[in-house]
Amino acid sequence: MRFVPKWMMLALVALATTALHARENAVLRTGFTISHDHHQQIGTRTRLFLKADSEEYVDIESEKIVSFEPDESPIPAPRLWTSIRS
Repeated sequence: MRFVPKWMMLALVALATTALHARENAVLRTGFTISHDHHQQIGTRTRLFLKADSEEYVDIESEKIVSFEPDESPIPAPRLWTSIRS
């Protein structure tokens, strides 16, 4: 088995995570934002899917949403290992 340096593995994980991150924010009339994975228009309501699997969502009246913008919040670094204490 070939040895891969830790820094190279971390760089690959960081690049892959950044490329897969495509969240967006729904900007509401109140000034608040709701971070979500994707959205769908359903009649007079907009469904904001909180995760990519489409199982968790919230419905908002479309007239309360001003715009959609990319979510530029920093992505937390993945934990590659944990320490085991005895």
